[in-house]
Amino acid sequence: NKFNFINAYRDYTNIPAPKFTELSAQQLIQYVSKLLKEELSRNNITLELNLPEAEIFLWADEEQIQLILINLIKNARESLNDTMDGLIKIKLIVTEQWNYISVEDNGPGIVPEALERIFIPFFTTKKDGSGIGLALSRQIMQLHKGQLNVDSKLGDYTRFIMQFPKK
Repeated sequence: NKFNFINAYRDYTNIPAPKFTELSAQQLIQYVSKLLKEELSRNNITLELNLPEAEIFLWADEEQIQLILINLIKNARESLNDTMDGLIKIKLIVTEQWNYISVEDNGPGIVPEALERIFIPFFTTKKDGSGIGLALSRQIMQLHKGQLNVDSKLGDYTRFIMQFPKK
């Protein structure tokens, strides 16, 4: 659909500069989880959060990061359509230099050829996808001096990792 393409292209090229604030990674994850919990349970998907006790703060644009997280969870949900006992795990991982949020599903995985291309704008493996979500998400993470990476094993899992620099 040409119109969708134009809208998607406009969204992709007009990302507003992030409005940085200090935000709690735990609160962000819990908020997004609450938003999507019903939709996930309707699809018989379990959402599992793995968050450390100590509050982790991200220097980030709250709306933009929520957008990425929602997008990653929705992608995971769609990939679980044919999976019995669908499971999405969201993990918050802290290292000396980085904070990571990983979103992992136990779906069919992504074929290696597609894996190399999923962040390219307008590349999509879905029949009604715009191919914009992941490209946009990666671009937003780069504006946050971070990264968005993926790791997948066919027939096993797909894991997207948002990487945030520590302040």
